[in-house]
Amino acid sequence: MNRRSIWHLLRHSLRWLALLLASCAVAGPAGRWQTGEASYYSDHLHGRPTASGRPYDRNGLTAAHPTLPFGTIVRVTHLQNGRVVQVTVNDRLSHRRRVIDLSYAAAWHLGMIQQGVAPVRLEVLSTPAGAPASRVSTPPPAHAGVMIVPSAGFHEAYEVQLAAFHHLHEAHALQWQMYHRGIATRSDYRARRTSLHRVLAEAVFATQAEATAWAFHQQRQGSITEALVIPRGW
Repeated sequence: MNRRSIWHLLRHSLRWLALLLASCAVAGPAGRWQTGEASYYSDHLHGRPTASGRPYDRNGLTAAHPTLPFGTIVRVTHLQNGRVVQVTVNDRLSHRRRVIDLSYAAAWHLGMIQQGVAPVRLEVLSTPAGAPASRVSTPPPAHAGVMIVPSAGFHEAYEVQLAAFHHLHEAHALQWQMYHRGIATRSDYRARRTSLHRVLAEAVFATQAEATAWAFHQQRQGSITEALVIPRGW
């Protein structure tokens, strides 16, 4: 392997390592973030006590989370429409397919009332004084396994990358699996940039939101376990 090939491989590996670390929690209580699916409380729970002992208020900006200490303030971003809300954790969530359960008011601010379930990003803004560090430092990983490559400026289209391999036969094997799951894919090889065989969804999306929604839907159906939403040509 020549020096140029080694440099391309190292650069690609560092890029994926950065994305992988970004999908997990960042060190320290504040600034940690994860992605996954959010739901919201049913109205019939209004007034009933939460795990913290406080009654659920459909008009308050509160939420349930599997592990974050009560009193933690979290910024929630809707990944499809970009709307943001800040909530305070005061309840526990046991649903394995969700990363957070929002109050009705919080869900309304995010514009997800009609959806019921929406892909979101959670960012811890602050935790209460005296909260056990272990409970803050080990939140669950991003359940959905869908990462988004930040893009500056306007892009005409977006794609969903399912995986990347050093060997072509590995890419073909994944394409065969996707074919049997009803997902059309194509392979892409970029010798100058990564020297890897990438497997991408055949569909090309007009917006990042559409690509993200498709990836979350496929993950929810069990067709894929992870994906990377990228600008076309990235």
